[in-house]
Amino acid sequence: IRSFDDKQISVIEFFSPVTVIVGHNGSGKTTTIECLKYATTGDQPPNTRGGAFIHDPKMANEKEVKAQVKLRFHAANGTRMLAVRNLSVTVKKTGLTMKTLESILALADYDRGAISTKCAGVDAEIPHLLGVSKSVLENVIFCHQEDSYWPLAEPAALKKKFDDIFEATRYTKALDSIKSLRKDRVADLKADKERLESLSKEKAHADKLRARVVELNSSITSKQLQYEE
Repeated sequence: IRSFDDKQISVIEFFSPVTVIVGHNGSGKTTTIECLKYATTGDQPPNTRGGAFIHDPKMANEKEVKAQVKLRFHAANGTRMLAVRNLSVTVKKTGLTMKTLESILALADYDRGAISTKCAGVDAEIPHLLGVSKSVLENVIFCHQEDSYWPLAEPAALKKKFDDIFEATRYTKALDSIKSLRKDRVADLKADKERLESLSKEKAHADKLRARVVELNSSITSKQLQYEE
């Protein structure tokens, strides 16, 4: 990844409550944050189209370079998880061609197989496991230094950012859904009440008819006895 070549594995352990990353220019401080963001969201840094996020094959004197970002983390429920993202970049006549390879999301401490191997599935599942939205990961926790001035954006763009962060759109949709559901339930309740009232009237009428039948049967029986006498 970037200045980290494909010949060796670089490992960083993050400590609680805070880990301070220091180093000279080009040592990989920003790359570390970019890798965290990529591992959790699946989004590469700005201006890295065409494989700029991966170590340059020309620097490695190779036609193809494969890259991997692996993250072990604790989910919101305390479960240790493992996320693996794989990439490759190949030298072509027209330039560099980047491919996103298989991603893996699995339990870190148990050999139970992967939870998801599809990139879209991993992208959706990790924010859920962390207990925060993808927008918070992108714009707050792992906000790239080139995107860190978004609070100074135009009002419309700024509103959209805040709507995404606070999930205002989802709240509005959920509220509309609740209102629509309530309206449907009120209509169903009204229809059920009308049906109940109609059935109650029919039952009362049926009870009167049964009572009348009993009365007539009793009268017929009495008159038959009188006739026989």
